[in-house]
Amino acid sequence: IQGERVPALTYSMTGFVNGDRASVVSGEAKLSTTATSASPPGSYPITIQVGSLKAANYGFEFVNGTLTVLPSNAP
Repeated sequence: IQGERVPALTYSMTGFVNGDRASVVSGEAKLSTTATSASPPGSYPITIQVGSLKAANYGFEFVNGTLTVLPSNAP
């Protein structure tokens, strides 16, 4: 909501095979957005980069996202 702090950005991982789970990955992806608490209502890109992610038998492919800032009078 406009005027509020930008929420924590999160991500999820999919595509594991052979019974593997997210525990085979270490580290964290780096997420960023151009939105700030002063941003007007609208859509802002969320960019994801490898950061410190590592996995012995997997590569990473990223899909960026969108953060939507709502007007301060939104329900």
